[in-house]
Amino acid sequence: MRSVRALFALLLTLALPRPAQASFEDAGFGPRDVAMGGAFCAVADDPGVLAYNPASLGQASSLETSMAYLRQFHIPSGESDRDSTRAAVVVPLRQEILNGALAFDVRYDRRTNVGGDRAIGIMYGTRGLKETERGGVDFGGGLKLLTSSFDTGGKSGTKLALDLGGLYRFSDRYAFGASLLNFGSPKFGADRAPLVIKVGVAEQMRGVIFAVDFTKRESSMGTGGQHTMALGF
Repeated sequence: MRSVRALFALLLTLALPRPAQASFEDAGFGPRDVAMGGAFCAVADDPGVLAYNPASLGQASSLETSMAYLRQFHIPSGESDRDSTRAAVVVPLRQEILNGALAFDVRYDRRTNVGGDRAIGIMYGTRGLKETERGGVDFGGGLKLLTSSFDTGGKSGTKLALDLGGLYRFSDRYAFGASLLNFGSPKFGADRAPLVIKVGVAEQMRGVIFAVDFTKRESSMGTGGQHTMALGF
């Protein structure tokens, strides 16, 4: 009887979702993108796009700043327990050589009873790199300096990672985006900043944006590889 109970307890433990405790999870930027479930890869009218697709930055038409604080118990990769503070500024550039937008991003995550993560990033997205009859194609990228520390054990350190993305606007209403986040998957001991691949489509209709994203994450601390879908408006 005891062996049956032990087996049942083991199966129940394995069935329960594990908390997402990895460094630099794609936990979102602010209230808007989080409320949309993270379906932001093809959205292009908010500074928060830098957390999803740097190619969308180039659509900024004026200087934009944004600050956000999130107390998160669930993120796209699973259950969580973290405080996230983030600030960004997006600066449009309208030069012959640099036609797009430059962004600066600062992030601090506090993972309860695990540790803290800091990131400083600089990103750039083009504007009208390749124009088509009804839209255009743009690309973007960013370099991030990631620093992770742990409350007990673990290996603290500072590493570099890249974000890359593309945006295809095939009409005034529709856009398709794809991005690669945390390229290089920097490791911090047994932990790592997980590599994330995103693709998404967005439709703008009468001032309302409808979006769907598909995301693939590699395995990281406490979680295996994942595939998720998000819908938002």
